Amino acid sequence: MTKSRPDIACKGLLLVAALALLIPGGASAQNAPAAGPPRIDWQVADRFRLFSQADALARDRVDGLMTRIANAPPNTPLSNFHDDFRDTLALASGASLRTSNYSPPGATGGSGRYRADYLYPSSYRIILHSDEPRLQNATCRWTSPAGSVSGACAEPLALPLGPAHASGGHWQVRVEVSLHVDGEPDYLYPIAFDDRLIVALGDSYVSGEGNPDVPSIVTDIPLPVFESARWGAKIHAPAEVSRATWWDEPCHRSLLSWPVLATIAYAAHHPQQAVTLVHLGCSGAGISDLLDRGEADMPGGGTDSESQLAQLRHLLTAGPPGQVRRPDTILLSIGGNDAGFAGVIKTLVLPPDGYLVPGGAAVIGTFGGAICPYRNTAPPLRDLCFARPSAETRMGSLPASYRRLGTALAALGGSVHQFNYPNPILGAQGRPCSIAAQRDPAGPTQMTGFEALMGYLPSYVQISKHYSWDFALDYAPESIVTGELFPGAGCDWSAEPQDSEVCQGLWVHASLNHLIEGNAGAPNGWHVVRSHSDAIAGHGLCRRDAAFEVALPRVRNGQWDGGWTPHSLHAYDAANERWFRTPNDSLLTQYGDAKHFHQGSFHPTLRAHLAYAQAALDEALGP
Repeated sequence: MTKSRPDIACKGLLLVAALALLIPGGASAQNAPAAGPPRIDWQVADRFRLFSQADALARDRVDGLMTRIANAPPNTPLSNFHDDFRDTLALASGASLRTSNYSPPGATGGSGRYRADYLYPSSYRIILHSDEPRLQNATCRWTSPAGSVSGACAEPLALPLGPAHASGGHWQVRVEVSLHVDGEPDYLYPIAFDDRLIVALGDSYVSGEGNPDVPSIVTDIPLPVFESARWGAKIHAPAEVSRATWWDEPCHRSLLSWPVLATIAYAAHHPQQAVTLVHLGCSGAGISDLLDRGEADMPGGGTDSESQLAQLRHLLTAGPPGQVRRPDTILLSIGGNDAGFAGVIKTLVLPPDGYLVPGGAAVIGTFGGAICPYRNTAPPLRDLCFARPSAETRMGSLPASYRRLGTALAALGGSVHQFNYPNPILGAQGRPCSIAAQRDPAGPTQMTGFEALMGYLPSYVQISKHYSWDFALDYAPESIVTGELFPGAGCDWSAEPQDSEVCQGLWVHASLNHLIEGNAGAPNGWHVVRSHSDAIAGHGLCRRDAAFEVALPRVRNGQWDGGWTPHSLHAYDAANERWFRTPNDSLLTQYGDAKHFHQGSFHPTLRAHLAYAQAALDEALGP
């Protein structure tokens, strides 16, 4: 057998190559091997699906917000996007968003429900393109089982994919997409992603109370009603004030609530995933409103015909026969109203002397919804709330209620994340409001304000000259402290009648969160989220900030006094270090009518909701 000489073989190959270049339609044009599948990039279109039916401008604004979040340096806190969230979701820019896949009740004839097909979309879309150099000037035709689209390969194109499919109650899209480019073989690409169903349930701390989509706007004209601290009860809509606008008016549910903020941020960081948010949180809700019945006397008016879980079950079963979706994640804030937590805060800030009017304390307490911290709360606090069950009594029934709720949520599936309650009476450095006075007597520890509360007090109380009072809780350290309730507070875990306001307030807050840990957490298999409370501590009602007014504006001799007008309050200002609404804030921020303007009092601001959203992103939704 004769071996070929290497030099002759090389010369032969060169000759063949030269002939191929000279002959039209030679081997290099017709038979060259493909360079391999081009690299492609894709992401889910409208992946935050709550707004998928919004108009193009609104959708572009939301996409722009997600792009800014996604392109920020790693570990950028959500608080850095305070103004981005505000400008995208609030004010007039949020109008079309509020009427997307949720139909708000009200003048537009909405049902107050999510679209029946919201959880079962007939098709998803992806945006894809290729930055492969060899396709820079080529035309690509992308094809899926649901359709095809053609255009420049380097330009993003939207391709429909068809519906998702159930896998153990979870929703997944699994398809093959083909790419055709002239002169190359067709290529197949597997596309796979999940549609994560996130459900938010609970009370005002999840609904967004205190943070309407569009804050109320009080006239800038110095009308005579502003000459008295009683003006909150005398103001007349619509001539003197435009009502606050909510995503859901009856529930006071807001697009600025933390479940919306958290899921938008999650979608921003997961472009190859769809996110479906069902937010049913409603201000004023207790556990029975989740389980058994629709909520009565809703903050925005009316009564709901169904419980939150009944509404959710209808959505989960609204798909094709035999298909039932299951939540992937449930975000929950519930139990505070069952415990009377908000009523305890009102008891602590209302004047126990009843404005020095005989019998005034009982009247003030009734109108203000005051609830005693202890079964045996002593006067003068008892005079405000003696006719209503105490927080201590109410919390006795919470373990059984949490067990019932745990059983109901377990039947739905998904991981449950119960958020504990931040403490609104913690001031600078996370210390209870009046402890600062003990440690720094020269410091500014009192806040004069709360005039707005005059608006729902009877006329014989309003004639008192005490239109406002200093918010400074009575405090005296206990002589014997066994098992300290709060570091440095000098309060123990015993509920004793002589305890100061500070100790009673700390006891109720700590007991509620302790009860959540022991009865909602481990027994039900729920994860209790706490990090938001750590971030919010130190930004309570008594956090002083010279740049932000506490008192209401005043008119003297027909002119605004000191230049402070209703327009001076910026409801959503990231620089404000006080992260809870005072009654005065609520009147200027979420005026609905002369009887209910105080409803947002003592609720977290947008800045606090961002702390909630950060905790949800870190602990509930995952990286």
